[in-house]
Amino acid sequence: MVPQYNIYGLAENLRGFRIPTNFTQTFWNAYNLDNDQELDVNSHSVHPVYLETRYGNGSNDSSMSHGVYARNAHGQEWLMRDESITYRTIGGSFDLYFLSGSTPKEVISQYQSGIVNTPYLPAYWHLGFQQVRWSYQNWSNLQDVVDAYAAQNIQLEGLMSDLDYLKMNRDFTDNPGHYDIGPGQVFLDRLHANGQYYMPILDPNIYVPNPANASDAYPTYNRGAELQAYIRNGNDSFYYGVEWPGFSVFPDFITPQAQQFSTEQCLAFHEKLAYDGFWLDVNDATSFCTGSCGQGLIEENPIHVPFALPGDPNTSVAVDYRYPEMFNITNATEAASASSAMMSQSIMYPTPSVTPTPTVGRTLATPGVRNLTYPPYAINNFLPGHSLQKQVISPDATHNDGPYNSTEYELHNLYGHTSGNATYNALKAVFPGKRPFFINRSTFSGSGNFSGE
Repeated sequence: MVPQYNIYGLAENLRGFRIPTNFTQTFWNAYNLDNDQELDVNSHSVHPVYLETRYGNGSNDSSMSHGVYARNAHGQEWLMRDESITYRTIGGSFDLYFLSGSTPKEVISQYQSGIVNTPYLPAYWHLGFQQVRWSYQNWSNLQDVVDAYAAQNIQLEGLMSDLDYLKMNRDFTDNPGHYDIGPGQVFLDRLHANGQYYMPILDPNIYVPNPANASDAYPTYNRGAELQAYIRNGNDSFYYGVEWPGFSVFPDFITPQAQQFSTEQCLAFHEKLAYDGFWLDVNDATSFCTGSCGQGLIEENPIHVPFALPGDPNTSVAVDYRYPEMFNITNATEAASASSAMMSQSIMYPTPSVTPTPTVGRTLATPGVRNLTYPPYAINNFLPGHSLQKQVISPDATHNDGPYNSTEYELHNLYGHTSGNATYNALKAVFPGKRPFFINRSTFSGSGNFSGE
């Protein structure tokens, strides 16, 4: 590279627009502790492409740009140094695409039209203002939000719900007493009559019901198990992680069984509640324990996630998460306030021990043996020990792709992409002849073909 080169791109993390030299960009999708997001570390998505601009020294302030896309979905890191860039991956190979430019606009056009394809064409309302916040307690709260926007003459195209609308955080359910289907459909009829839209949250993980408790039945899980639609352990049993509802399985979205499962569930849920799209979340994919920690423990479901949550009933101090009177946005943010309150609760709430993250150092390569959880080269993942296991599906989890028996080690960075594609196909079945709409938290190069982010 030329001295003082100007690199832009290599998403995703939080940092300045221009990537500095002497910086290492890591590609390994991660949960990132939500409100405690660190700067300059790997985040939810992987886009191994950059644009470089070189500025002329003449009086006309001329510049020339080019781009490089290195197609590789494995865990990897790129080392930007003063006069070089080094690519390191823990698997696969790099297919290098060089984009000649010579303007930034031409580079982006070549990347989209010539390699990953252009973004999907959204419906007009997709581009409008959307409102979302955790802690709306019921349909009446949502109606209050809609009415408040109207009273202030502020245009509102869409409204989203966080996990509050779900029964015990389980997909394709309704929270009884708060988000019952009957009042919900009345709310949605009024919303749609006003030309507005509703997109609830949808997590990819599926709760595993307690087989020893008949009242814990969950037909959604049963249908996925019948289709054999979930990611597995090496011994062919289902892989059990921990997500918001408790021990959970994860659809194997590279398989036709998982696509069938997703389409069936989206169609059935729309028959009950006429939603207009989804907010697809935690599809990095996230798990709050290490490894297949639910093996032999499903009869303990539903378990609590291994950290305190706002509003937990067995805390000794009640915390009110509504905005306080005379709240000043310059004094604090919603995220900081919630994070501070959560920390105060964590002192009082006994954190369940699911399985701790092991602290293992770098391993030595053994001929003929693949150590997928701690490979010999440790990429610069931001988690302690550069662990590839923490907060995600374990790298040794197995996909059901016929003779390949691919592992999460190979496909982890594509889980958001594949779950997004499955959701897009399901929504096409729900809304034939219309352009599906959902927001996708975790993406890969080309995910814009079917989703927003």
